[in-house]
Amino acid sequence: MVSLYRQVLLDAAPLTLATLSSLPAQKVEWWQKDFDSALTASEDSAGSMLLLYFWRDPDQNCTAMFGGTLADEKVAPVISEYVCMGAKRGTDAGDPLFEKYRIEQVPTVLFLKPDGSVVDVVAGYVPVATFLVEAKRIKAGKETVAARREAAAAASAVAPSAPSDPHLARPRFTAPPGRSPP
Repeated sequence: MVSLYRQVLLDAAPLTLATLSSLPAQKVEWWQKDFDSALTASEDSAGSMLLLYFWRDPDQNCTAMFGGTLADEKVAPVISEYVCMGAKRGTDAGDPLFEKYRIEQVPTVLFLKPDGSVVDVVAGYVPVATFLVEAKRIKAGKETVAARREAAAAASAVAPSAPSDPHLARPRFTAPPGRSPP
C-alpha cells in the first residue's frame, strides 16, 4: 500500500522509483485540493492556519526539508495542527502561489491565516530543532510578520497626524543672509 506521502508525491510530480523509495513515509496528511479550499479548511484546523510548503524538484534542500525536517516524528504532531499544502515550482497550481507570495528561495514554509495573509515565514532548509523553535514562536504569535504588521498599524493610528491647517504644514522659509522672508 502506498503511503499518503508517497501518493501526494505521485500526484504532484512524476518521480523516479529510486527517488520515491529513498524518501521516508510522512506522518502528516497533505492537502490534495486547491489553495482556496485549503484556506477555508484551515479555519477549522486546530492551529487555524495553513502551512504552505514551497519547493522545486530536483533540489537537495527541498528533499532534506520535506523528507527530513517536515517528516520528523517530533515535527509531525506540531504541523498536524495546521492544514498542510505543497506548492511546486514549475506547475500550473504552484507557480501562481510563488508569484502571489513572491517566493524566490526554496524551500520556504509560509504560515497563513485563513484569509491568505502571511503570519510568518521559515525560509530555506532548517533542521528539526530550529523548525520546532520557529513553529512554537509562530504559534504563540511572538515577533511574527503579522504581529509586527499589527503593531506598526496600531502605532501609526495613535501617532500624531499632520496638522489639518495647511499653513502649519508648510515648511518654514529661511531667508538667505541679507534678505527678508516674503
